[in-house]
Amino acid sequence: EYFALVAKRLYALIGDTTEDGFVFRVDLALRPNGNSGPPVVSLAMLEEYFQVQGREWERFAWLKSRVVAPAAAVASGRALPLRSLVTAFVYRRYLDYGIFEGLRQLHRKIREEAQRRAAGRPERANDVKLSRGGIREIEFTVQLLQVVRGGQFPELRTRPTLEALQRVARAELMPPEAADALARAYVFLRRVEHRIQYLDDQQTHILPTQDA
Repeated sequence: EYFALVAKRLYALIGDTTEDGFVFRVDLALRPNGNSGPPVVSLAMLEEYFQVQGREWERFAWLKSRVVAPAAAVASGRALPLRSLVTAFVYRRYLDYGIFEGLRQLHRKIREEAQRRAAGRPERANDVKLSRGGIREIEFTVQLLQVVRGGQFPELRTRPTLEALQRVARAELMPPEAADALARAYVFLRRVEHRIQYLDDQQTHILPTQDA
């Protein structure tokens, strides 16, 4: 209960908009069981959730996670069990061929979600994040190779997309020229995304339709 309260207070401090704006947008829906789950869970509950209910898209989300803890907790090793739990969930030790159908479905959902958002609204067609060839698809391509191969190739385990692209190319899982092309596209699209969000401090990924 104490840490649930801490989480809610932190969420309000960082995410609530005041007359001075806000610090960061915080999405607590990525926790186990989403908005219907408690804001804080025990390690045992998290492990059970991963084993019983953990879905493919959550492996992609947790791939980006990192442990935030006091230096003393890291030094003493108290923070390590969480990292081990997450690593085992994201990077399976054995190549599970059943995973590929799950990943195909995930990719289909990404595409369908982009089409659904753009349906009847042509101004939404140029979404730098969700449209075909956008940020999400570049990340998906790289993370797919990390998730599928990271169990056998620990060197693929890294959070930043650009660094992951280099590692995937070094492991010969992607031609270097393809990795370079994706990296250039990713940097360009991220810059565009930041600039449209900077315009009116909006969480948007859609290119403005007005030339100005």
